[in-house]
Amino acid sequence: PLGVDNTTYFQSPWTPTGLLENGTQALKGHYWVCGQHAYKLLPANWTGVCYVGVIHPLFFLLPENEGDGLGVKVYDDLNRYRRSIDTSVAGGSGQTWGKDEWTPQRIIQHYGPATWNPNEGVSGVREPIYNLNHIIRLQDVLEIITNQTANALDLLADQATQMRTAVFQHRMVLDHLLAEEGGVCGKLNDSNCCLKIDDSGKIVKQITTGIRKLAHVPVQTWKGWDIDLFSWFPGGPWVKRILFYLLCGFAVVLFLPCIIPCFIQLIQRIVTNMQFVTTVSPDGIKQIHAVRRTTP
Repeated sequence: PLGVDNTTYFQSPWTPTGLLENGTQALKGHYWVCGQHAYKLLPANWTGVCYVGVIHPLFFLLPENEGDGLGVKVYDDLNRYRRSIDTSVAGGSGQTWGKDEWTPQRIIQHYGPATWNPNEGVSGVREPIYNLNHIIRLQDVLEIITNQTANALDLLADQATQMRTAVFQHRMVLDHLLAEEGGVCGKLNDSNCCLKIDDSGKIVKQITTGIRKLAHVPVQTWKGWDIDLFSWFPGGPWVKRILFYLLCGFAVVLFLPCIIPCFIQLIQRIVTNMQFVTTVSPDGIKQIHAVRRTTP
């Protein structure tokens, strides 16, 4: 309200010294806006161009259909979903796999923790296959623990993002309520009170994704015993085959002089212990029978 008739902001009657000889204070909620500055009180004998205005901070209300978040849900279901991986680690899982498929959960369920063999004579040492199986089991346990840890970090990252949004909302409300006093910074009389909270949730999730990839163990498929007689020979397939045949021929040549005398002695002993008996059947047919001679 301006003008001589409405003396809300003006002296009446008007004097040659000016309308604001003693200064004037804006009403509650109003400001004197002079250029880029706003004042609650103009000093005495002030001259210049100003207008009365209402100042609102950069504040907005979220529509109800957009949810309770500034681009991010403030209230989200952060409950941890129970999955079969948890029960398989503890044993007694009802999960089933293919006949030849060995997942980390199945390996852990099949092989128990590694133990010393009290019946072994050399410091309780286990056989190599036993040790290898339990090294694989340890690898699978590490993968599951890593995945569970990454899941926990993801939950904390989501919660931190939601807390960041909530803090910004509360700060905006405080700045709005304390606008007449210059916001929170004006109330605290501190020029270095700008609020900045980095959103590191995406970075944390990128790190956890890399952790999962690093610790991932593919499902192992049993393909039976892969026995290759030529695997320990050097060279290509044809070279391995030729070396194998040469080795077999060398073994035959090496052991043949030892085997032939043994066969000769065996045959002589059999012939020596045999006795040939001639019999005549009622039909007049002669028959020769080889009978083993018994030694007294």
